[in-house]
Amino acid sequence: MYLGVLTEREGKDKSNDIIFYSSKYFKDMASICKEKCIEFFIFYKDDVNWKKKTIKGFFLENDEWKRKKTVFPDVLFLWPDIVHPTRHKTKYMEISKKFKIRVNSSSAIEAMWDKLETCNILKRHGIASDGAIRQPETLSYTKENTRKLFKKHNSLFFKPRSSTWGWGIFMISKNRDDYTINYKENKWNVTAKELFIEIEKIMKDASYLVQESVDLVKYNGSVFDVRTVIQKNKKGKWVIAFMVVRKGVKGKIISNLHGGGRDIADIEKVLKELYEDRYKNILSNMRKAALNSANAFPNAGILGVDIMTDEKGAVYIIELNGTPGIYDFRHVPLKQKKDVSRNIVEYAIYLHNNKNV
Repeated sequence: MYLGVLTEREGKDKSNDIIFYSSKYFKDMASICKEKCIEFFIFYKDDVNWKKKTIKGFFLENDEWKRKKTVFPDVLFLWPDIVHPTRHKTKYMEISKKFKIRVNSSSAIEAMWDKLETCNILKRHGIASDGAIRQPETLSYTKENTRKLFKKHNSLFFKPRSSTWGWGIFMISKNRDDYTINYKENKWNVTAKELFIEIEKIMKDASYLVQESVDLVKYNGSVFDVRTVIQKNKKGKWVIAFMVVRKGVKGKIISNLHGGGRDIADIEKVLKELYEDRYKNILSNMRKAALNSANAFPNAGILGVDIMTDEKGAVYIIELNGTPGIYDFRHVPLKQKKDVSRNIVEYAIYLHNNKNV
């Protein structure tokens, strides 16, 4: 069996074949594949000869990457860091679709690129805006829907339907006589008459959703979320690979790493400080939220679930990511990162062995 990883050349120097900012993790995967007598290689989009069905891939030999011509992989893994809903949508997704068996399903990835569609899928699977496990009330952006949600909630988030890393997100709070807009660390007030002019000035031509702003609990004065990476294992069953707290910068409305946030590995410590004797029940609900979310996307093999909690301890599913950053968390133990690599390899074997099922 051949397992291939489609990745991107890092840097503009095309003469420099050996890239691999991610080399440590590729080497982990190569080591695990060697244990299991699997051929493992890495390749770029330009390495594929579609007519001859061959690839000039990189194979690890004596701890060095060597180029060799090889066959198409039996199973493909699309390296998560290269997939972005706008920049890479056609370039890499279309290539990945030409390979029959994929660890990370392109249909699931594309469904999760649309945040509104993701919310609707979760809703159809019983995750609504009430109960112990919830998602914020979410609608497509229109003036009518914005007015509707402002009748029920004092603050709303406005998010691009297809964007990552917190780009384009802003929040609006309703005051007694006007509204406060919070965008890119700037705040300004507008009248009701000016509101939609300002909103659409920020949105430009992008498609947005509007979402209830939950009264979230804060950790040391900052918003935080819990990124849960969940994968399918060697039996094709969902397992939680790791959970990590991402703490935002004070004053910011987002907590992701690209927005300046930082990760904290000890989730139990954070929850215990915030919720005392209730923390075990809340952690259990977070795990259930991640598993319930994954079950809504049965074709996926790996995904990230971003979870937040309110002052009362209710668990909110904020966002799903079909190509989650796996290895860029500083405080996730190396063993857990290696387990992520092992799950990728073992699920690839499962897919290969069950391709006719």
